[in-house]
Amino acid sequence: MSFPPFLSSKRRNPLGDVGVDRASVIVGEAMLRLIGLAVLGLSLSGTAMAQTGSGDLTYCESLYATFDRYIAPRGESRSTSGVDAIGAVEQCRRGNTAAGIPVLEKKLRDNLFNLPRR
Repeated sequence: MSFPPFLSSKRRNPLGDVGVDRASVIVGEAMLRLIGLAVLGLSLSGTAMAQTGSGDLTYCESLYATFDRYIAPRGESRSTSGVDAIGAVEQCRRGNTAAGIPVLEKKLRDNLFNLPRR
C-alpha cells in the first residue's frame, strides 16, 4: 500500500536527496532558526557595544581637550604628565578607553579640575 506524499514519514529534500525523515527536517529547521536568533542577538549586542565605545571615546576626547586647554599651556605638555596624557588619549583612539580614561581623569583631578559629564 502506498501513502500520499504528505502522509509519508519520508520527506523529499529540495536538493534531491530522498529519504530524509521528518524528525531530521524539523531539527534542521529548528537549528536554522536558533542560528538566526543567535546572529541577530550578537549583531544587536555589537551595536550596543559600539555605541558605548563611541560614548567612551567622546568622553576621553573631552577629558583630553580640558587637559590640553588648561593644563598643557602651563608646561605640563613637555613633562612626563603631558606624555602620559597624550599616551592615554591615543589609547582611547585605538579603542582601549578602559586604560586611557582613568589616566586623564587622574590628571584633571590632580590639578583640581572638575571632570566633564559623561
